[in-house]
Amino acid sequence: IQSRAGLYELYATSQKNLDVEMKLRQHLGKKLEVMRRLKEENETALQLLEKSVHEKQDTIVTLRKQLEEMKGANLKIKSQLKVAKETHHADSLSIRNLEAKVSQLSTENRQLETSLNDTKSSLREADRTAREIGEKLQEIQLARNTAESDLAVEKQWRASLQMELQREKDRVVELTNETKKFKSLKQEYAQLQEKYACVQETISEQEIALVEMGRQLSLSQQKLADMKVVSQVMTESVWQEDRDILVCQACESAFSVAKRKHHCRNCGGIFCGNCSDNTMQLASSAKPVRVCDNCYQLLLERSSK
Repeated sequence: IQSRAGLYELYATSQKNLDVEMKLRQHLGKKLEVMRRLKEENETALQLLEKSVHEKQDTIVTLRKQLEEMKGANLKIKSQLKVAKETHHADSLSIRNLEAKVSQLSTENRQLETSLNDTKSSLREADRTAREIGEKLQEIQLARNTAESDLAVEKQWRASLQMELQREKDRVVELTNETKKFKSLKQEYAQLQEKYACVQETISEQEIALVEMGRQLSLSQQKLADMKVVSQVMTESVWQEDRDILVCQACESAFSVAKRKHHCRNCGGIFCGNCSDNTMQLASSAKPVRVCDNCYQLLLERSSK
């Protein structure tokens, strides 16, 4: 009777252990479903990432072509650089989201490994209990065979779970490689920005040079016009002889010993000292020379223009 009671107790213990195993199996099934959902999310994110990479590559090719024609399409390059910045920002956000998901997957993997270790320990304990029950009782052989078949199914499921974990690790490696590729794209983008800055600086220098050349050209044109005017004045002006002029050609006052005659070096006329006390540098002279009041006003107006 005591041995039968002991056998009943062992059977009850085995039944409890089997219930615990069934609960663990259900818990692992839920975790596996969560892993599958995470895998689907990762595949969707990877597709979006690949699409973004292709768009990024197309943008880089377009930017390289436009750099060869940068002098004629400067505004277009600016707009495409803006688009590239926005795409790069979106890519950076996607990378950070993927890194967060990878970290979450790693945490889930570690939790699953811990659960698997616990399951292994429980399985070893169940095997030991089953062997003890088999050695002591022939009557529960059928229950033992059933438990062994369940354990075989559990092992197969564990093997499939390990394969799934390996695939997830491979996926993490692929995502790491994609991250490295994005870093190289960042470097290329920074190089393009440096080249664009150099081009902008060259264009600015050329614009400054063009402005300076325009200013010099304007000055040259002004000097040429002045020379033409001087040449015309010199052609039209007639140097008056002292004997022919008796009065000032401006104020008409008579010349005397006290009121001397003075020639205007611009028009060639003869004036008194009051009407020709101005000096002006002419194109035909290196130093300022005497000019009459009328020529002085005309020359001042030309120089102000």
